[in-house]
Amino acid sequence: MRIIDIDGQLTVIRVTTRHSRALGFATWVTLLDGLAIDTGFYRARRRLFSALRGRPVEQVALTHEHEDHMGNAAALADRFGAVIRAPAPLVPVVEQPRTIRRYPYRHVLWGIPEPTRAEPLGDTVETPSLRLEVIPTPGHTRDHVVFFEPERRAVFTGDLFTGPKVRQARRVENVTDQIASLERVRALNPRLMVCYHKGPMEDPVPALDAKIAFMRELRDDARRLRDRGLTPKAIARRLLGRETPLLMGYTMGDYTKVRLVEAALHPPGHYPVPIG
Repeated sequence: MRIIDIDGQLTVIRVTTRHSRALGFATWVTLLDGLAIDTGFYRARRRLFSALRGRPVEQVALTHEHEDHMGNAAALADRFGAVIRAPAPLVPVVEQPRTIRRYPYRHVLWGIPEPTRAEPLGDTVETPSLRLEVIPTPGHTRDHVVFFEPERRAVFTGDLFTGPKVRQARRVENVTDQIASLERVRALNPRLMVCYHKGPMEDPVPALDAKIAFMRELRDDARRLRDRGLTPKAIARRLLGRETPLLMGYTMGDYTKVRLVEAALHPPGHYPVPIG
């Protein structure tokens, strides 16, 4: 667990478990003026509660449906009385989490969230002293959103960014949509970005530019090779190298280089599965 107090209102918290640390995996939770943006994963709930001791949590806003981001929504509602808000298509998933398509590694690594009531997000989220803009940013999932706080020029990006060069993806992703979403966030000219797997980043514009350039090149190269008759598997090997056997086996093919190539080949707005 790691806690960074950026100013009197903004705190970012890194939560892990022993298992997740062994895999090099962590997720972050942001607390801003009583608003928690994302909640981390269920198996890390005790560490999250420890970090939140003495800090009020009046409401929760979720970026998307994956269990490592919404896994403690019910726990925060029960312990703090927090109101849970989520993108409208995610509301029934928060209320019945077992409807999420799962693979065994997600049970083991993240745990299964408990159900809780949720309200749909509007165009803004308000705290006692701030108003955050809700910005649709599909790509990582169909209904992904980020939150922008204009006073700090801070953007809270969920899984939109995750690093300048990614080499794997899941079935639910769409690279063309993600590029457009990254460009939308880049146009805000943020001074602070909180990535929910990399943590807080000051002056994030160069990192966003690098990510956009990488994703554009990957998409264009993948389509060029497809038009020459190569399969997604062959394209992935040429552009990204061989699959990592341990990662491929652990995720049962859910998170692979081939999936990233497939996501790069999807037309805008196409998602093979609606939620998961």
